[in-house]
Amino acid sequence: MKNNYFNRTDALVFTAFFMTHENTSEINLSAIIGAGDALSHAIFSPEEIISAFGKFQRKSIVLIEDTTVTISDTGKEIIENCQQTKGGLFSRVDITLKKLNSSRNRFIDNDIVTDLTGFVKNGFNEAYKRYHDSANRQSPRRKSDGKP
Repeated sequence: MKNNYFNRTDALVFTAFFMTHENTSEINLSAIIGAGDALSHAIFSPEEIISAFGKFQRKSIVLIEDTTVTISDTGKEIIENCQQTKGGLFSRVDITLKKLNSSRNRFIDNDIVTDLTGFVKNGFNEAYKRYHDSANRQSPRRKSDGKP
């Protein structure tokens, strides 16, 4: 049985990230939270985001300086492979997980990892509030009788 380095949560974080960010951009926690909710109807915990980005850095999929993320050539190739694979929105995470754990990837192990713990934990509640407020503004309001 194959021992996969990346798990489904890592794939969900990576999918949410590449769906909402350009290369070499500041991490937008609200965008990652929102995309994760759209993909799986779940909200990431800060620990899940921190762990996933640590793994991405250790395999040189992304490089992080402060809170700016640059996608490596390997990362770009994985994203391109994910985007070229047919499937609907709800199959995106499974596609990404398969591509992340593909034996075709040529990862370069990296011991230099930017610790995002402070950034994520300090900014998570505010990022969630921004996402929640934005989502509420975009969805139709319900009347007191429960009907739209």
